[in-house]
Amino acid sequence: MLLIILPEFPQCLGTGTTIEEVEQQIKAAIVFHLEELRQSGSSIPEARTLCKYVEV
Repeated sequence: MLLIILPEFPQCLGTGTTIEEVEQQIKAAIVFHLEELRQSGSSIPEARTLCKYVEV
């Protein structure tokens, strides 16, 4: 099981058995969360983290 969490959006996460599945879920969660922030008039937080994959 794979898991993605976002420090900027603690309530958003994605889980799945493949990287593609997890990425699809987290993208949908982000879109949903951003829409909720816009509708409520809340500000969108600045990105604070960066993560990259390194192949060896």
